[in-house]
Amino acid sequence: MEHSAIDDVAIKLLTLLYTHRQKPYLPIWGEIFFVFREVQKQAKKKGRSMTVYQINPSGQLIYHPCEDVFIAVLSECNIKIKIEDLIDMILQERFIPILPPTKKDEPIQKNS
Repeated sequence: MEHSAIDDVAIKLLTLLYTHRQKPYLPIWGEIFFVFREVQKQAKKKGRSMTVYQINPSGQLIYHPCEDVFIAVLSECNIKIKIEDLIDMILQERFIPILPPTKKDEPIQKNS
């Protein structure tokens, strides 16, 4: 995935988690599934493993299309995770993404 696509996945997931914290009665499991399903489709289309996002506090989440599994690559170990289990872990705030850095070089737009 390109860097901006990685940031997009992270932002979508963090937004969904924020919504879940604010309104835990809203069902978001399906929305998270959709985000990861799109990652799976892109990786299978390209025929190679893809970095999904950087994990907070350290590590990265990768998707391997040949094995149809997500892998949390941590400093101590690698953990293979099926999509359903990954969603449950995300809802428990495990393996959550790091908030992507903001672009400091972009000028601030003033409203007219």
